[in-house]
Amino acid sequence: MALLISYDIHNNRLRLKIANRLLADGMMRLQKSVFVGDLPDNLLKEFKSWFAKKIRPHLEDDDQLFVLDCSMNQLRKSKHLHAKPEYWEELIHPPSTLFL
Repeated sequence: MALLISYDIHNNRLRLKIANRLLADGMMRLQKSVFVGDLPDNLLKEFKSWFAKKIRPHLEDDDQLFVLDCSMNQLRKSKHLHAKPEYWEELIHPPSTLFL
């Protein structure tokens, strides 16, 4: 199951921490505060725990983080009205052969 994660957070430092964590966990940046990727359940659980401990205590009342489960089929059907992210094809059509 793929995830779409977006956030609207005022604090630059917190936004950077979240972005770096999502990238380190293998998510792909779609827009500045929007990420997509196939995050295994254990990594999602770790991310939620990290967020609750390290980020949530510092958020302002109107800050938001949104997580949406979506299928790879839904991602394949999505439309980019301008440029696609750099690694979009690798995300929605991962290679199925490993050459050694």
